[in-house]
Amino acid sequence: MTNALEQGAPAAPRNAILPRVLGLGLAATGVAHFISPKLFEPITKPAFPENTTRWTYSNGACETLIGLAIANKLTRTVGYVGLIGYVGFLASRVLRA
Repeated sequence: MTNALEQGAPAAPRNAILPRVLGLGLAATGVAHFISPKLFEPITKPAFPENTTRWTYSNGACETLIGLAIANKLTRTVGYVGLIGYVGFLASRVLRA
């Protein structure tokens, strides 16, 4: 028996798989903010002491959208730009706290 690689079927390059896995992982983390918000409260509270629950959900939404954008080849560049902006925003909140 021969497998798909031996038959000449093109394999997905590793550099195409990694962004998809990382994007879906980030999106899953974002969804987890909605499933178990109390889990993220200790992480969120130092940067967002007021309205921590609202910010937990907002961060979850951002992470979900950015992760899905990175996972999709057509929107990956926008996802990376969003990720840079999001990390910068979070860093500014942590440094200000």
